[in-house]
Parts: sequence; C-alpha cells; structure tokens
Amino acid sequence: MDHKSRIHSVVFFVITLTFIFCTNIFADTELNGSIMNQANMRLGDPYDLTKLNSCLNLKLSSFMMGENCSAHADLDIKHAYGNSDLSGYLQQFPDTENYLCINLKELYLNLWAGIFEISLGAQKVSWGRVDALAPTDNINPLNYKEFDILDFSNMKTAIPMIKANVYLFDDYLQLEGIFIPFFSPSIFPDDDSDWAFYRPSLPETIEMGPQTFNMVYAFADAVYPEMVPENFEAGLRIGSSVLGCDFSASYFYTWDDNPSIHQIEIIDFTAGEINVTLTPEYHRLHIVGLDFATTILDLGIRAEGAFFFTEDLNGEDDAIADPKLKWAIGADLPFLDYFSINLQFSEEIQNLNFTDLDDVKTINSIIGGLSSNFFEETLAIMLGGICNIYCDDEETSVDFLLIPQVDCLYFDSLTLTLGAQIFGGDETSMLGNFDNNDTLFVKAKYSF
Repeated sequence: MDHKSRIHSVVFFVITLTFIFCTNIFADTELNGSIMNQANMRLGDPYDLTKLNSCLNLKLSSFMMGENCSAHADLDIKHAYGNSDLSGYLQQFPDTENYLCINLKELYLNLWAGIFEISLGAQKVSWGRVDALAPTDNINPLNYKEFDILDFSNMKTAIPMIKANVYLFDDYLQLEGIFIPFFSPSIFPDDDSDWAFYRPSLPETIEMGPQTFNMVYAFADAVYPEMVPENFEAGLRIGSSVLGCDFSASYFYTWDDNPSIHQIEIIDFTAGEINVTLTPEYHRLHIVGLDFATTILDLGIRAEGAFFFTEDLNGEDDAIADPKLKWAIGADLPFLDYFSINLQFSEEIQNLNFTDLDDVKTINSIIGGLSSNFFEETLAIMLGGICNIYCDDEETSVDFLLIPQVDCLYFDSLTLTLGAQIFGGDETSMLGNFDNNDTLFVKAKYSF
C-alpha cells in the first residue's frame, strides 16, 4: 500500500467512526450549501473550453449536548467535462471525457468545556493576518490542480488533526495548539495539465574533459516520511490584543509539503552516458512566525513574517532548500462610500544559509485589489492582480496575473459572475508559464 492509500485508509476510518457516533446524537442540524455552474474559454489558440463544471456543495453543522459539542462536514460533488484537474476521489465515465468527483473538504467535531475548545478530524486551519501568500499560514498542504493563487484558502486540503484552543483572562490571551499524526504532501497537477509547473530543461549532453556524455534521466518514486509516531507535526500559536492591536507568535514543527529533488549519477564510460536518477524527497522544517493587525481610522493594517529553518542550515546539500525568510505587509481602505482598495507587498528571501550568503535570491510580490459596490450591493465590480519580481545575482524577471470580474446578485441567493484571467511574464516563471491559460469565465451560483 503506497503513502497516499495509507492516508486515505486512515481518513476513511476516522470518517466512518465519526458518522457512526454522530448519527445517534444529532439534536439540532443546519444544512446549507450552493449549486454552481462554471465555464472557462481559452482566449488564445485553440480557443477551447478549459473548464465546464457543475458543483453541488453541502455544509452540515449539528449541535448536541447543550451546544457543548458540534459536528461539521463540508462536501463537494462535482461533474466536469474535459477537465480532470479535480481534487478528491475522481471517477471517469467509460469512453467519455466526463468526470465525477467527490471531495470531502472537511469533517470534524468541536467540543467546548469552559475556557477549552477542541476540534478533532479533517479540517483546515488558517494562521496569519494578510490576505494572500501569508508567511505564517503553513498548516495545510495545498492542491495546485485547481489553481487560485489569489485565494489560497480554496487551494487548501483538509488533513486529520487535533486542534486545541485555550482562552485565558477573559480572552485577553489565546493559546492554540495543533497535533498532526502523519504527513500529507501538497498535490501537484499531472504533467499534461494546463496547470503543470514549469520544469527547467535538463541538459541532453555534458562535456567532461575531451569526452562528451549523453544524459539519461529516470524519475524514482517519491520518498515520504514513514507513518511512525516520531514523524508527527505540531504547532503552537500565542495571541493577544493590546491598545487595539492584535498580534501573535507561532512555531510549527512540520515537514516541507513540497519535495526536494535528489539525484544520483552513474557514469558509464563505455557507453558514453551519465545515468541520472531523480528522487523527490520530503524534509523537516521548523517555522517561527510573528504577525499583527490594527486599524487606524478607516485604514486596516496587517503584517507578518516567518523564518523557515530547513535541514540544510549551512548550505552543504544542493538538493535540500536552504533556510529562508518570508514577510508581508498589507492595508485596505474604503473610500467614496462605494469603493475599497487593498494592497499588499510581500518578499521571500531564499538561500539564507548560515555560512555563505553569496547566492541569495528574492521574490517580491505586489498584490492588489480594487472593488466597488453599487445598487445596494447587488452589483460588484472588482479588479485583482499579482505581480512577482524574481531577483538573483545574474538576472531579474517578472510575471503577473490580472483578474477583472463583475458580480450580479439576484434575489439574495443567485450570483452571476463574468470575469477573466490574464497571465503574462517570463515563460520560465510560475505565472509566465501559464501564459497560454488566459481565459474568459462565467459562473452562476445559487446559495441555500
């Protein structure tokens, strides 16, 4: 049984026990959700439909034992035509391009007792203050199959965990602890997906002295942390408020959700070949973070930063990422009654090993959003975007994403959306790599 199958077996076991327990004690149940249809058309050759999806979302909350206990479930049932970039358990109909996906997004129990609150099950947890690319928000792995870089909450995957909160001194001091018994990696698109990450071209030949060798590559199976007790993940966050400023400090003992690529080279002088085996492997991380938020008049200000301690503190292993620092600051301001502007600047400083800082690289990101509401908030016009600037000793490159969007609200429950996604920039960067994914999209969503 592979790593993913073992995780799924444990998750389904927990889910089964939870439902058996809950079906006998539900007292007050709330059911809501939405039905959404979406179509995306590519704005360049071959002008095809990149997405034609229907989704039924169901959210269930049930309270029992005098509201000292509640159960929560969040389920997506999706039908897609010609698009297999779906998260969850995917089934393709025979001899068609139709797919059915069932995705249990969250399933957990909440228990309250005085100053204590405990959550058990598959859930999503958000740390940090800024709206996007939050440096301290690293609890849940991401699903990159349905790319939404401006709303990482939609890309998060729920994982089984125990979360405990303690509220002290009339909520003046809050403690939050998280225990994750086993590792879950981020989910990446298939190589033939529109959202497949750019993979740098590997050299076909290499010269060693007077001889030229052909490079032969092979990819080995990923090496995951073993499912043993010592490979747990855990985090602690301490927060408070002083003079209208909310702040917290956090520590997360975890595994990197993204693998490092290790390689083994075997030189065959007789055949004139170098055989290279590439193996994805996951490594430990220690993440220490700080964040704060405050409001000055109508201006909301948020900031946070985190330092990532990797297994290669001294930069001795080229395959393992060196330590890095990420920080961000953002602000939002309403003006002229109908408008609101949101701006954020973030920076990621890579290769901060403890012995040599000659190879430092930075990624600067400017994220912005301008929105307006008219006709008693039944019409919303929005423009969101992100621009990344990549810098190292040799070169600087830029990429960007723009999302103009119009929402129309009917009858307080039906929303019609028209918008576009425009990618651009250096083709070797993440967003520039998606330059052929410019799309026009339309959505209809009915909430109940």
